[in-house]
Amino acid sequence: MSMTMEDLLPAARELELYGDPEDEFYGEPEFEYGSAASPAAEIRLMEHLAAMAAQTESEAEAEAFFGALPALAARLAPAAARWVPELTKRAVQLGRQLWNSPAAKPYVQALPHVVRRTTADVAGRYSRGAPVSLDLVTRRFAHHASRALRDPHRRRRVVQRARRADQAWIADARRRARQANGMGPGRPPAVPGGSIVVNGQRWCRC
Repeated sequence: MSMTMEDLLPAARELELYGDPEDEFYGEPEFEYGSAASPAAEIRLMEHLAAMAAQTESEAEAEAFFGALPALAARLAPAAARWVPELTKRAVQLGRQLWNSPAAKPYVQALPHVVRRTTADVAGRYSRGAPVSLDLVTRRFAHHASRALRDPHRRRRVVQRARRADQAWIADARRRARQANGMGPGRPPAVPGGSIVVNGQRWCRC
């Protein structure tokens, strides 16, 4: 079934999910990785959180996963840390819209991509000395959401990459669990290998 942007996001016009005329000037954003974060590990964790959000039957749980994404992205682009509250608000808003639509729910897994791109975009602008306002953060989030979700081929690629990263996170978590239990690679872990803590609560998807 072919879906339009309006099918994916009923509130698309409210979020102003359209192109930004500044885009040609600024070009594509780049990450500035913080020394305390492993880029691959952070990205995989973000994809895993989104996968858990897509699978949970609780909207409150899904929102907890959505809300954790901007802080993780800011560890990859520390210059954007001051805008994490606004990014969190936008991530939860968009995630809730996708999660509540049966047709769009699979595309919840595109949300980490949108958050990372926006965070890197904002961090890059700030690092270059360009003014960054809450309104600009909102518009750039809307722009990257539109880019990720409007074109069916692009959103399919985004979700496919997200699923591969999620599976890599699970495999790595299980490997760590086996090592922690002194087990060889051929034996299953004695404890769940996909557990994480979000907002003080432990979650597991094995």
